[in-house]
Amino acid sequence: GATATSLTATCTVNSIPVPIPATVTASISPNPVVAGSPYTLSPLILDTQVTNANSTIAALPAGTVLDISFTASAQVTGASPAAATATFTGSATIPSGFASPPGQSVPLHMVGTSPVLTASTGVTSTSVAVTGEGTILVHVGGGLNLTLNGTCAGGSPITIATGSVVPP
Repeated sequence: GATATSLTATCTVNSIPVPIPATVTASISPNPVVAGSPYTLSPLILDTQVTNANSTIAALPAGTVLDISFTASAQVTGASPAAATATFTGSATIPSGFASPPGQSVPLHMVGTSPVLTASTGVTSTSVAVTGEGTILVHVGGGLNLTLNGTCAGGSPITIATGSVVPP
């Protein structure tokens, strides 16, 4: 089944550091995978939240929709390519009264697009890890209609999915 793993990326958008604590849920499909055959991560979900800790975000008008895309670097063992990316997309709507009191948040559920990976021959398992390193794109809807780009840094690789590899 799918496993949920905690991950923190620190993204910088318009020179503002934005820490993003998240939970990534992923599973290798099919599992087991036959050596030499393709597999994907399904489901591939990133759950986080948009908080009012940043004054710019807190000041957004109620009803403003944030469309967010996060592309994360992935490291793969027991399959190729050894380096890949996974892109997560989702939306959050700013509620009324979001600016105050501090500490409010809105859930952000992001669905991932999995890379297609090919299980190696001569191995018994495969795994996919992410670091939180990547890029972020935030489109601010409503009357503002802004698109903001940023980069993200993460720590050590965190395994988000493992699977068995069987001979053909």
